[in-house]
Amino acid sequence: MRKLLGGTRVRKGYYLHQARLALAPVARDGEPLPGGAGDLYLHLPWPAVALLGPLLGAALLVFLPFIGFYLVARSALRPVAGLLRRTSAELLAVVSASWRPGEAHLTGRRVKAGASAEGPAADELSSLEAEIARRRAAR
Repeated sequence: MRKLLGGTRVRKGYYLHQARLALAPVARDGEPLPGGAGDLYLHLPWPAVALLGPLLGAALLVFLPFIGFYLVARSALRPVAGLLRRTSAELLAVVSASWRPGEAHLTGRRVKAGASAEGPAADELSSLEAEIARRRAAR
């Protein structure tokens, strides 16, 4: 068995499309295979076709109801999933914390009369700024 591309002129016989698992019969020698160069076909001898044809039909017969159940369930559950997605996004927007790093709320500490509201780090920064300005002026 050899692989052939679509559009190739072949001898009469049966050819299996590898992607779709569809049989393509060729009635006369020299006819091209259906499809383009991207389609791969496999030449099958007639005893293989005699076995493969009913097996493909039986597979379709067995799986067709399951395909129907899947399509019905998907079309029924798609609106429900969209509703849940929108609802959860709205709920998360309401419930999510609006935490901002660097802010302290409800700590229970009072600011001393002489200290700044930012705490001792701000006092150190202001003294550093004053020292940098003094050194720049000294240059």
